[in-house]
Amino acid sequence: MIESIMHARLASEPMANAEYVLAPHVVLLCLQDGTGRLLDLGGNFYALSQSAATMLSGALTEGTAATIRKMTTIYQLELACIERDLHIFLHGLEKKQLIYRPTTSCRSQQQRGRRSSLILLPLLHCMHSWPSSLQTKIWVFLALTYVALRLSGWPATVEIWRNFLHSKAKSAALTRADDEIKMIGETVQTVASRHLLRVECKERALCCWGLLHLFGVPARLVVGIDLFPLASHCWCESGDMIMSDEEDRCQDFTPVLVYE
Repeated sequence: MIESIMHARLASEPMANAEYVLAPHVVLLCLQDGTGRLLDLGGNFYALSQSAATMLSGALTEGTAATIRKMTTIYQLELACIERDLHIFLHGLEKKQLIYRPTTSCRSQQQRGRRSSLILLPLLHCMHSWPSSLQTKIWVFLALTYVALRLSGWPATVEIWRNFLHSKAKSAALTRADDEIKMIGETVQTVASRHLLRVECKERALCCWGLLHLFGVPARLVVGIDLFPLASHCWCESGDMIMSDEEDRCQDFTPVLVYE
């Protein structure tokens, strides 16, 4: 069903003629029927018609001039009409901060991420060194993740967590029994279900991902999507085990982003 996936890590290195790139928090899914889906990791979804998907993917990879010529050939419409519709469409996506021009920058998002990093990184270090039980650490970790996501958004929060984990990285992965690893995931789910804040899949997944790396256990942070109905989900994996959620629920989603 999904033919190709574009996200900021790919779109940030566009072809020479490209005039737009996806924002760091956006994923574009091109489907086999020619339509598309825009996934905003902040929580919004956008369904794109065939013409809209062609316009956007073309603007990201070929530039607007080439896309206008292509659309004129496909739809047999006047060039001026296609040009007007394309610029209105792209301007609307810019206003929603889903795309931006490489000549500009996501300066506000970068500044917001840096400010959050200055606040959250010291708190994460304190949480890690604090001599407390696993349940207490998880409670605090979930609270910090909840705050970080709302202050900085998904991409910046993942980057903050990566910086923190890099500074605390183990020299080598530790050998731990599957039961011990599974217990970490179960404890995260239990604490999350009783938390005062409304922590959901993103907070649980980031918490599991961070704790496992701190314990020297390889783990992956996965973002998946279900097209019918359109929905997204996030979870943490270690080996073939799903840590932060029920396996049956995660199987309904197709992975579109994976963070090691």
